[in-house]
Order: sequence, then C-alpha cells, then structure tokens
Amino acid sequence: QDLTRSYGWHLRGLDPAGGSWNSSSLSDIAALRQLPAAVGAAISRRSAEGFDAGDVATLAATLEVVVRMDAQRQLRQTFSKLGLSEISPVPAEQALLAVETYMTGLLLNENVQGMTKESLLEKHAGMGEVYPMWPQMRSFVRSEFAQRVRGSEVSFHDAASVVSAIGSNFGNWQQKNICMDLTRSLAEIEEPGTGRVLLTDFYKAALQDGKWQFQ
Repeated sequence: QDLTRSYGWHLRGLDPAGGSWNSSSLSDIAALRQLPAAVGAAISRRSAEGFDAGDVATLAATLEVVVRMDAQRQLRQTFSKLGLSEISPVPAEQALLAVETYMTGLLLNENVQGMTKESLLEKHAGMGEVYPMWPQMRSFVRSEFAQRVRGSEVSFHDAASVVSAIGSNFGNWQQKNICMDLTRSLAEIEEPGTGRVLLTDFYKAALQDGKWQFQ
C-alpha cells in the first residue's frame, strides 16, 4: 500500500500476463528480468520456500530503484530526441519542455526511442485533447520543476531529480486532484440514500456532461 500512496502504483503481481508461476518460470517474468542480477537470483532462490515480510519489503525497495533508473533512461532518450545535451546545462525552458515531453510519453505509454523529435513535440502539443487532466498534470509538473530548479540553465542531473520527485509525489497528487474529484462527481449523481449510481446516470455523465472518466 505504500507504493500506492506514494507513487500511485498498483502492483498486481510480477507477471504482466497475470498468470500463476513457479520456480521453473521465473526467468520469463518481465519484472524480474529488470532487477539487478544478484537480487533476481536471490528472489529465485527464495521462491521455493515463499516470501516473508522482509523479502517483500526488499523487493518493493528494489523495484523503486529499478523504476527510478528506468525513468532516467526514458528522460535521457527524451533529451536525445530533442537535441539537448546531457553533459552541458541547457536553458531552463528547454529542460522543462523535456520533462513535460517525458511525462507525455509516460501517460500515453509511448516508446520515446521509436519516435522522432517532430512526433514527440506533436504529442506534447496535443495532450490537452487526448488527456483532459493535462492542464492539472502540467501544473503539478511545473510546480515540482520550480521547487528544484534555480537559474536560467539546468543540467540533466537536475532534470532527472525533478522526474524522480514527480514519481515520488505523484500518488499523493493523484489522490487529491483526481481520485477525490471522481469521488465528488460520483456523489453528485448518487441515487439518494443508496451509495450507488444508476448505470444510466453514470453513462449520461460521460456522454452529456463531459465526465470523460465515466466510460
């Protein structure tokens, strides 16, 4: 639950296909292939006897590190696609664009490596149409950026620290700005005294009242 509160992550299992697995199939689990070799080997050894609370905590902490490393990798790809240097500082407005563009790829589940600079910027420019919460998300990203960046030039390391902070604070932001908003919206169309919403009212909210989340 800590991963959910802090990051907005919902870990349903290590196998993205959702199937059961045993010690003979551990090498086929994508999440374990991303772990450092020593950690992956330790998990494989423990799988036969099961995991205790300490093992789960260790795995969760390791997954956090792996996700942060992957975020830096994706930001590095974004910098490269936008023609920004990882070695020399870049103008703050360009670094902010890179961070926002990184978030675009993350939210749309796009493979930045396979995109051109033009397609990346096009996706970024059109986010307001495909992701209605983009103005709020953009405000959140810019707030994190402003808290950690000073001056007119930004290093890749500084931009990476912003991305890391976004990941750490996203869960709380999402709870306050998206989940609570959904709760209020559902309460407004609740069938009085039941704690339930009629399906007709639910879909009406999406089709006629602009509640795009209710689909």
